[in-house]
Amino acid sequence: MECAVRDAAGAQSLATEVFEVYAVVVGADVGLEAWRESPWERHRARTGFRLATARHGGRLVGSAWATPASGVSARSCGSPGSTSACMRGTARS
Repeated sequence: MECAVRDAAGAQSLATEVFEVYAVVVGADVGLEAWRESPWERHRARTGFRLATARHGGRLVGSAWATPASGVSARSCGSPGSTSACMRGTARS
């Protein structure tokens, strides 16, 4: 398992991979572009955004992002096509 943490700029290129895992985990019925607009780009634009990723065999199998300044966090794990997945999201104002 390889884990990494990226800032907003470093996370930009991973949007499609993160969405693929996210869609499996939450059963998202929105498309990639709608998801990019919200929540992805909205959260990525916040001060302090960080994306943590986990890869196994080069494949993204989990991700979590947080924006400490706003208290918003989200986590998804699982992999596209897998039967096991989990999702937790919290927001504090």
